[in-house]
Amino acid sequence: MKILILTERFFPEEFLINDLVSELKKHGHEIEVLTQVPSYPKDAIFEGYQNKLFQTTHEYLEIPVHRVRTVLGYNSGGMKRKIVNYISFAFLTSLWALFNGWKYDKVFTYHTGPLSMASAAIILHFVWWRKCIIWTQDVWPDTVYSYGVKKTFLMDLFLTIVVKTIYSAYQKILVSSPCFIKIIKQYTSKDIIFVPQWNAK
Repeated sequence: MKILILTERFFPEEFLINDLVSELKKHGHEIEVLTQVPSYPKDAIFEGYQNKLFQTTHEYLEIPVHRVRTVLGYNSGGMKRKIVNYISFAFLTSLWALFNGWKYDKVFTYHTGPLSMASAAIILHFVWWRKCIIWTQDVWPDTVYSYGVKKTFLMDLFLTIVVKTIYSAYQKILVSSPCFIKIIKQYTSKDIIFVPQWNAK
């Protein structure tokens, strides 16, 4: 199959998705990655990269890695800067998916951080009718409130709509902790499967 990996972080940043991509390629799948210009954890663009709006690189196993611009300052700019970064990634990857999503058989999202990073699946599924799977390492909206955001009626309503809309684009939801299953079931009737993490290489 031709699989698009949607992930906020990817090589040379050190996350489990690098291992998974390597294994999928070994099993004969054609893999491409949609991510952003690497900057984690130092909040600075890695050496050898340019922070362009859109670009494609081939530095990991010769796999096409489609990168969108990173909004820097998320470590020092407070919550507002983080939100700008989240919105930017969601918008740019969705825009990219609008023009390129037809090329792929399936989409696999590696979800770390905000669930908004998985927004491109709305385009990939409802515009291009691609089957999407998400492996979530975090659980919304609980994480939002853990950052100190006040839980009001309007905030809870807004986040509930966001979470339900994003999960509606996924046919299967994988979770890194069995504790996530009960929480996520409040927002979707889709299949939820526990897939544990492993030790990174």
